[in-house]
Amino acid sequence: MKYQVQQISYDFRTFQDIKECTWTFDVNEIETDKGSLDILDFMEVEQNGQVGVQMNVDGWLDLDEYHPDNSLDGPVNVQTIAIMRQPHNVWLWVYMFDENNEPVAAFCGTDGLDETDSFAKYVKELKRMTDGGSVDDFDDDFFSDNEKEY
Repeated sequence: MKYQVQQISYDFRTFQDIKECTWTFDVNEIETDKGSLDILDFMEVEQNGQVGVQMNVDGWLDLDEYHPDNSLDGPVNVQTIAIMRQPHNVWLWVYMFDENNEPVAAFCGTDGLDETDSFAKYVKELKRMTDGGSVDDFDDDFFSDNEKEY
């Protein structure tokens, strides 16, 4: 899944526009321009009218550039990430938490609007993987040949 990030919030209060960047999600990893996160496991969640997935992850992101006052002291260790959306809405909300379960940031953006690369399809493929499937079982349209090589 490709995620087009357009805004970021700290303390879940003030949104600021950022240069658009793309995050790439596969069943094992989330790649961003500021680092990568290994996906350890996930569960489906529903909260406050939003549905999505919560993932336990392991990795570091350098978010200094995005922080309003550049007060972050180096990369942030991200341990939990939740990707949420209101049903039938193109906007995704990505909430990030550190090792102390403290909020790190919330990113707002859209997923790829192509039916083969959508958020719903991504969740379906995560489920299939946890049910014992392999990357080779996935639809060829979903993962490119490069992403199948782990």
